[in-house]
Amino acid sequence: NRGRYVRWRSKENVIAEINDIRKDHFVKVVHFVDDSFGVNRDWLKDFITSLPRNGKDRIALQANMRADMVTEDLCDVFEEYGVNHLRLRIAVECGNEYFRRIILRKDISNERLIKAGDMLHRYNIQFVTYNMVCLPGETLAQAFETLRMNLRLKPLLALCFVFQPFPGTELAEYSIKNGYLSPQSFAE
Repeated sequence: NRGRYVRWRSKENVIAEINDIRKDHFVKVVHFVDDSFGVNRDWLKDFITSLPRNGKDRIALQANMRADMVTEDLCDVFEEYGVNHLRLRIAVECGNEYFRRIILRKDISNERLIKAGDMLHRYNIQFVTYNMVCLPGETLAQAFETLRMNLRLKPLLALCFVFQPFPGTELAEYSIKNGYLSPQSFAE
């Protein structure tokens, strides 16, 4: 409860770190593993426009991005940087909107996922989707909804993972409470 909860690094600091790494290592792609990529749109636009765009200094960027963070103004900046130097990863997780919102507690509608996918296609920005199956209480019909959502979104690649509960998480507790796992599942 002291100070700012989220601290944003300056674009200069991030670019300097990338350049330091590139001095000693062959780097063609920088992957931002950050759930907040796109939350601060002004910072992201400023960062992208500050990156080098000439031959050997230009890097490819990959990042995880929430579908509700995909906006026209960001897509304009991405397009200007070069869509062939960018790949986004969007989490669908489950094609059933009710399940996604209530069980997974991810408040993103199917409409917003489709809007983001359509926008990315319009700008020719490649994207990959993250999906999960074997969620606690998921039916086969719901798993097929996830497949249909991916067919609608037409990502470059649809990655699918089998749900793995971690002790102490809400989904693990939900799984135990609803009989999908026994309390001894996490015993050592």
